[in-house]
Amino acid sequence: MEQFTQGNPGAAYSLSKLGVLLNVEDQAWAWGEKGARLNSLSPGTINKRHSKSKWQ
Repeated sequence: MEQFTQGNPGAAYSLSKLGVLLNVEDQAWAWGEKGARLNSLSPGTINKRHSKSKWQ
């Protein structure tokens, strides 16, 4: 993953989050014909003391 993120840990998190979303979308297409519905939770950054630099 290092070659994609270039040492940026935020990029690694974003890529893994995208992977989950794409997997859920793919499964929704596959199972949607049978009446199944899929959901996914993707929490974002929370405005806290340790993430203050991301909100400025």
